[in-house]
Amino acid sequence: MGGVLLPPLLFLNIDGNMILIEKYKHITGAVVCAIVAGIVGGVATPISKIVLGSNISTESLSMTKLAATAIVLWMAGFFAPHINTDKHLLKNLVGIGIGGVFVGTLLFYIGLNLSFPIEAGIINSYSPLWAIVVAALYAKKILHKKQGEGIAVATLGLMITIVFFGEWEHDIVHIVGNFLISISMIITATYTFALEKLSSGLQLIHIYKWAYTFATIVAIAVHIALNGIAMPALHTDTLLVVYIIYVCAVATPLSLVLHFVAKKRLTTKTLNTYSYIQPLVGMIVAYNIGFNTLTIFDPIAIVIIVGGYLLATRKIR
Repeated sequence: MGGVLLPPLLFLNIDGNMILIEKYKHITGAVVCAIVAGIVGGVATPISKIVLGSNISTESLSMTKLAATAIVLWMAGFFAPHINTDKHLLKNLVGIGIGGVFVGTLLFYIGLNLSFPIEAGIINSYSPLWAIVVAALYAKKILHKKQGEGIAVATLGLMITIVFFGEWEHDIVHIVGNFLISISMIITATYTFALEKLSSGLQLIHIYKWAYTFATIVAIAVHIALNGIAMPALHTDTLLVVYIIYVCAVATPLSLVLHFVAKKRLTTKTLNTYSYIQPLVGMIVAYNIGFNTLTIFDPIAIVIIVGGYLLATRKIR
């Protein structure tokens, strides 16, 4: 019995639809990765505050987090295509690891120790705008009018969070903590941009694993200088141990890997837009586990910051 012949046009339509389905399937997967990364990162901030409140020093938490992240990234790197690392690349990664990853991580935890996770999350929501500023400085370009207006609007929201701390009164300790968190966000935006520039044609996971490795080496040296050769105290509180494992070995490496996957399919603006899930989740989790520092200033600040970002990234006609 003879087969049924289908018109060539029908084959083209079928092929086109299959390609379209495959494309949207990958985009959907990238969106899921971006959302999960935001949730994982958002939960980590209030949990980190709990860990810091259990007499674990900022340098000990920084060292443990950097070391755990480096180990997980090295393990994940076995499943990614290998790259050749020359001396010039490693030299750059040493600088980024020490001056970027280590310093940024340590300043964030020092700031968080002085402040609260809700404010830290809102300050973190300004990060996409720091990325715009860093990119403009690197390209030696002047920001166009819409970008300048958007950054000015978002900066108002940022200053409301830093200075007022959700209260009419000014508390110098909290203000200092918020400024340190802001500086850590600037450093993070800068080293992220630098790592992505170095990763041209290379696997991001390998670039990051080396940066975190060098950051870990310095973190260990700083920890020994401040605390001697004694290791951080082991805790018998099961829940606290789970929190430490989540903050140090799960949140950062998982967020990074998910970000790598999402970045392949989503535009920078789309990816940054989904990143606002992180501060939102952080605020909700922080409030529900007892950090009831949420006031009318906080939602106002985050709306202003998000509005500023949307204005800064609006297409110029």
